[in-house]
Amino acid sequence: MQFPAGQCTLVVGHIPLFAGILAVVGSTVEGARGLSRIGPCAFQAVHWIGHALSMGEQSYEFSGALSNGLIFGETTFGALFLVLERLDRRRSSQKPGT
Repeated sequence: MQFPAGQCTLVVGHIPLFAGILAVVGSTVEGARGLSRIGPCAFQAVHWIGHALSMGEQSYEFSGALSNGLIFGETTFGALFLVLERLDRRRSSQKPGT
């Protein structure tokens, strides 16, 4: 992404998203706090898609091993958390009396 488009994506996409997640983390509503755990993991998946789509562009600046390790590593752990969370919810909904 060229600089102006990249800067706009950062401001328009990242900052409000994290402000919303922080608001959910501080919520007193139980369901909202659960979203605060899932939200960042879902964001990581979307974040990875953005990087994966941009990797072929000449102006892509995150092609180093450290950057890729951080970007794709966080996505792997986020996806693992989402899968385990889903399995845990499924297991708890199948227990009698819950």
